[in-house]
Amino acid sequence: MAFRIGAAWAPMALASTLWASALNAQLAPQNEAGVSIGAVHLIVLDPDSFGRIWTEVFGLEVSSLGAARLVKLPGIYLVLHRGEPVGGSDGSTVDHEGFLVPDHEAVRATLLARGYPITLENAANRQVTFEFPGGAKFEFSGVDGLDAPIVHHHVHMFLPEREDLRTWYADAFGGLTSARGQFISVIFPAAGPTTGGGACREEAGDFRCPRIDFANAQEPRAPNSGRAIDRIGFEVGGLDAFLGRLRARGVTVEVPPEDVPGLGFRRAVVVDPLGTRIEITQGLSVR
Repeated sequence: MAFRIGAAWAPMALASTLWASALNAQLAPQNEAGVSIGAVHLIVLDPDSFGRIWTEVFGLEVSSLGAARLVKLPGIYLVLHRGEPVGGSDGSTVDHEGFLVPDHEAVRATLLARGYPITLENAANRQVTFEFPGGAKFEFSGVDGLDAPIVHHHVHMFLPEREDLRTWYADAFGGLTSARGQFISVIFPAAGPTTGGGACREEAGDFRCPRIDFANAQEPRAPNSGRAIDRIGFEVGGLDAFLGRLRARGVTVEVPPEDVPGLGFRRAVVVDPLGTRIEITQGLSVR
């Protein structure tokens, strides 16, 4: 089933129509290295208000994760931490998070009606990027044939010497090197939920494979720590063994493996060569 969202629909009508599908949101299956894209961690002034955006516009489930809020999308989770970000995602290494939607014009109309500014638009590619409250940027791309109101597509990083960082992510997390237009990428082709049916097919040039995209920047950008998009995340099957392999590669481990009290999953934090913090979890996928 493919959803087509009427552009004139009010946000709550959209949410009620798509609610049943959104409840099935889950993280993607792990790749051959036992890794999937897990979460993007945001710092927001009001997690409850920020979470309602995703509930009212897309019908997504929002639940508690300790003191934070957890927004569940097919293929990724957004973790909302209460605080005042030191800056937006614009101008930082992790510039924005990208999603696929059945009807980007409907999303565009709804978010404009809520007063959110457009930062970039490409009508020919059915793409529009908005800045949400607090400065986090989200890109929405229209794609036919999706079986959900919204699915994860990419984390987008901007940097010079992007080939080196792509190699680092591919080696560290078992992704496959790829490309999307002018961007080079690391993809995770085992991740079925983003394609609207079945795993993505990189050999067929399926651009919907969940990925990290790397765009060229003329100058180095600021690390994301403390900003609206604070850190990115991966889910793994065995945290201790995985961290052992990263340490053997010389990866900086900022927070060693630890149990998260009362929440039933484990976490660690590592840092990429540009200072991007990466939270690695085991068990977040079952929440």
